[in-house]
Amino acid sequence: MYPFFAVWPVGKTTLLDLLSGRKTSGRIDPASEVLYDGRRPSQAYLRRHVGYVEQQDTLLGMLTPFEMLLYTAELKRPRKQALAVKRTQVAELMTQ
Repeated sequence: MYPFFAVWPVGKTTLLDLLSGRKTSGRIDPASEVLYDGRRPSQAYLRRHVGYVEQQDTLLGMLTPFEMLLYTAELKRPRKQALAVKRTQVAELMTQ
């Protein structure tokens, strides 16, 4: 997990849309490609491994930032991965 913050308008959403395979408007140069570990990702790979909070997403106000990230990790990380590992990953992310 990596946090990605920047002031506007620098194209954060466009970049994240491209990296996650969500780009649905505009034009992408046909000569360009997004590779993960040197390979083109499948839609299944992107759904499983890439996620971000969109500008219009509603966060649960009753949850702390840690709890909201842990909730997202629970949804995105493998079910077999221990909760303690997910907690550690979220804690590491929060210190970056």
